[in-house]
Amino acid sequence: MIIFISCETSINKDQQTLKRINKKYNAELNISSHSGDTITGLRIYGHSFSVIPEEIKEFRYLEDLRIDGVEITKLPDWIKELKRLKAITIVDVPFNSFPEELLEIDSMEHFSFNNHFTLNNAVKELPKELHYKNLKSIHLSRLKIQKLPLLHFNTKEGVSFTLRKTDITEIPDEYRKYHIREFTIDDNRKLDHVDNLFGTYDSLKEVKFQYRGHTEFPMESFKKCYNLEVLYLVDQGLREFPDFIYQNTKLKRLYIDDNFFENIKPDIIKLQDLELLHMSNTFMIDLPEEIFALPKLSYLNIRNPLIKKLPSGIMGLPKREVPMKIYVSNAPESYVPVGMSLEELNEKGYVLLNYN
Repeated sequence: MIIFISCETSINKDQQTLKRINKKYNAELNISSHSGDTITGLRIYGHSFSVIPEEIKEFRYLEDLRIDGVEITKLPDWIKELKRLKAITIVDVPFNSFPEELLEIDSMEHFSFNNHFTLNNAVKELPKELHYKNLKSIHLSRLKIQKLPLLHFNTKEGVSFTLRKTDITEIPDEYRKYHIREFTIDDNRKLDHVDNLFGTYDSLKEVKFQYRGHTEFPMESFKKCYNLEVLYLVDQGLREFPDFIYQNTKLKRLYIDDNFFENIKPDIIKLQDLELLHMSNTFMIDLPEEIFALPKLSYLNIRNPLIKKLPSGIMGLPKREVPMKIYVSNAPESYVPVGMSLEELNEKGYVLLNYN
């Protein structure tokens, strides 16, 4: 005897909630991440929603929430019920003050506050202290914030900071005791010194200096760094290639375009792990052959009208195991070292490309 068992396949609860929200508000929630039918990330846009739907608290596994352009002045109190929330991104939301509701979500790891447009009401002050044992990153962009909070965290790998177009005037002295993994500084015109952002030095892996504003270049702090893996020093007015770079032998990516230095020492050979080197628009005329002997360097950008030829020392180097793409300003064949052909250069693993 054959028994047929009829069972109704139920839609995952998160999917049911999603449909209910979309129908109720005649809008569409944007899913940014999911695990199967379980929703773990959401984006709420102001062109679709004028409020934060309370039904969102039903997404029990929600970890990442972005609120973009929604005209609210505070977060709903029920946001505290999102016990798994790890990351929140606030973009162009006219908050009168920092959302205190977030202080009660112990699982938070990432904060991002961004103001892309001019808002009369935007967060101007952060709490004096933030207590998050798993804190990993703070991103502040285009805000009138003047002071950074003191931090209490236990994250072993360190914290990441981005400060872009803020009114911050100083980095608290306490930050020297923090394990800071990376930081980005971009156009903070009231911030003269950033040395405290280097933290304990040994944990620092990535530093990006973009538009300088009025920031003083922290040369002495850089001299205490030995573990950098990514360094971005574009348009920093550097008249000499910084010696501290040579001591960071774990460096993998270096961006040092649009500076005024004329020479690089043979010590560049110490950067055996370097994979990418951006070095366009400098005052260099000759390149040291040691650059071309770096075993892992696969991307080299030397767009510069002053550089006419690659060094002839390349002829004596062994064939590369990792091909090197070399981006230049003019016709690639014009850069071939004297005594070599373009084909011979290619056979050695050096590929000249015109950068467009």
